[in-house]
Amino acid sequence: MGNMEPYTIEKFEENDKRLTELTREVEFENLGILDTHIYSLKYYDPSTIFNAISGSNTIVLRYADVQLMYAEALNENGKTDQAYPPIMK
Repeated sequence: MGNMEPYTIEKFEENDKRLTELTREVEFENLGILDTHIYSLKYYDPSTIFNAISGSNTIVLRYADVQLMYAEALNENGKTDQAYPPIMK
């Protein structure tokens, strides 16, 4: 689960199902101060126990990052002309 910033939450409309079904609000007390965090459930795996040692290791890659890595690999192998098209899309 990823912690969501308040300004992100404010962009949702009040009855937006993405907000009501894909987020969880958690309140906790830290050093006598009550704090609220909102977490995204987008990558939540219910088969694991959510804690720091749950074993859940979700990797999130943007397609743009994959394209850039591919272009870099082509360039490093002397195929510079072939490296341009993947990143020029």
